[in-house]
Amino acid sequence: MKHLILYIGIIFFILTRIAPGESISYQRENSLNTDKTVSDDMIERFYSHPEDISDVDAECKEVMEWVDSTVNYGKEKYYHEAILCLTWEINKKLDKEQIELLTKVKSTFHNIIFDLMNHRNIGVLQIMYIDYECELMLVKKIYNMIYSSSIPLCFENPVFSTPDRPSSICSPQPSSYLSSCLKKKDAKICMDKMITEKFLAVAQQEPQAKADIYHLNHFTDKFISSLYTNKTRQNIETLNFYDFYIRLIEDAVHEVKYITEHDV
Repeated sequence: MKHLILYIGIIFFILTRIAPGESISYQRENSLNTDKTVSDDMIERFYSHPEDISDVDAECKEVMEWVDSTVNYGKEKYYHEAILCLTWEINKKLDKEQIELLTKVKSTFHNIIFDLMNHRNIGVLQIMYIDYECELMLVKKIYNMIYSSSIPLCFENPVFSTPDRPSSICSPQPSSYLSSCLKKKDAKICMDKMITEKFLAVAQQEPQAKADIYHLNHFTDKFISSLYTNKTRQNIETLNFYDFYIRLIEDAVHEVKYITEHDV
């Protein structure tokens, strides 16, 4: 299980480093709208101020070196910056419409993590830590797809790993769900159904939860379809992401059970 110091470090980092509308360490005199997120600011800098690109690349250099590792080194303070820097690198390969789709994937994914961890015995700090690690895994996965890279999704101690069960999301092998669905006539429909059933079995507010899963799969499909014209490649990548989602849900369900049963 994760140590309390990790949670405290994240809270300290958020309070001391992040404010609405700011980039990693930069803010223009004619600052962007305060209701924008940090990611929005970085996207606007990329498209409106190309002269800033080298500065952000320099800011992200050390973080990107840390990202391409299986060792955490206790640098939980990097989680937020790693998400931003990976997003920054991903955006270099996307047009504005694709970036909007990616933003929708990430925001819906964020909602789903909170839905999964919404239990009275799970504290806010635990939820925040899990949310950061899960989003970091997601952007790593997207980065790997776009750059044909192999950045490891998990650190040596993955977020959902417990003493009696290692995290399945870190396994290089396809899940049993994907293996089963590949034998069906339409593997995507099969996986979509399994993801929905798994999620609704644990989510508290069913109508909203069902909408979140629908939108996550829908936006993922659209985003991947915007990247590849080849239908076979689209299906392969989409199934790969569906497999990622169902592993994540299964791991999260196990984590909730472990926390509540062991009063962690």
